[in-house]
Amino acid sequence: MIGRFLRSLVLPTVLIVVLLAGLITAMDYYAALEERPASADRANSAPPAETADSAAAVDRRDDRSAASRPVDPQLFGQPFTARPGELTRVDPRPPLTPPKEETDEEAASTMLYRPQAVGAGRLEFEGRALQLAGIDPTPVERTCQGESGAWPCGMVARTAFRNYLRSRALECDVPADDWQDTAVATCMMRDDDIAAWLVRNGWAEATAGSAYAELASKAREEGRGIYGGDPRR
Repeated sequence: MIGRFLRSLVLPTVLIVVLLAGLITAMDYYAALEERPASADRANSAPPAETADSAAAVDRRDDRSAASRPVDPQLFGQPFTARPGELTRVDPRPPLTPPKEETDEEAASTMLYRPQAVGAGRLEFEGRALQLAGIDPTPVERTCQGESGAWPCGMVARTAFRNYLRSRALECDVPADDWQDTAVATCMMRDDDIAAWLVRNGWAEATAGSAYAELASKAREEGRGIYGGDPRR
């Protein structure tokens, strides 16, 4: 029985011994930390010593600084201190494109605004009269004979001419817009010759030898305008 009791005490005894040994070791470690000199801490925290490469780099920078020099003012000008010399006027260069020379026909063209048709081939501009060249204007009082009888072809021709113009500006070959009496001229509305329009549609006759003679013949053959019947019926 005594032997059994002694065996039961072996394990607790071993545990107690192990715990005491660990406690003693921990106490020795903390005691060693407290006795550590302060100089050792300063040695560990000090920056690393300068290497030979870094020292050489510093020496090279010092050499470049010593070799630099100020800019020579004779080689590089200073605009803010230099005095400008006397300015010399030079002739302008010739234009890259020579100016266009106007022909006599282009120089005589005049823009006329808000034309008023007083007859098929006759116009008025602010009291000045103009007759289209190359045609015989159709008088307003003219009457024509058609299949259905007589009809006022002069009045109808003027109305058709007014509807065609609609007071749009014309370019006419008159030397100026302040002519006297009645001017005879060729007038264009954009790219259209208005006298040619009248002859082509049979609202005016071409004069002898006119450039519109062929147009007048064709209008007569087709019975257009004054060569046909009353278009209102």
